[in-house]
Amino acid sequence: MTTHQSTPFDICVTPIFVKDGMEYPFEGLSTDQLGGANMEYRFIVNTLRWYFGDNLDIEGNGTHQIRIIFHSKEQLRVLEIIYNDTCEFPVKYGRAHLKFEFHSFNYGDKPLCDGTLSCKSNEYECD
Repeated sequence: MTTHQSTPFDICVTPIFVKDGMEYPFEGLSTDQLGGANMEYRFIVNTLRWYFGDNLDIEGNGTHQIRIIFHSKEQLRVLEIIYNDTCEFPVKYGRAHLKFEFHSFNYGDKPLCDGTLSCKSNEYECD
């Protein structure tokens, strides 16, 4: 019997908060540990872990983009439809919705942007 080992997908996204029809991209982490951007990042990570579990590999490198490692296209499709209400979580925009804009997909030597997922460009690299 053969075992299937999945090759991880390296995905670069920009989290976007939507408030009253306006989109506000995540501005990145601030050096002020009590700042609003850090609360936004916490909400983003909490949301991703709620959908994908605590073992999800997430990397925020201080910019507005986040790199995520997935192991299936199904996870990509779930990420694409997330539109999560912030409810009472203290983000600087007040109550808003979180969604993700895709930038790049890397799967070994092949891009995953195959027309079935919405993304700006499969040639865009995470900062």
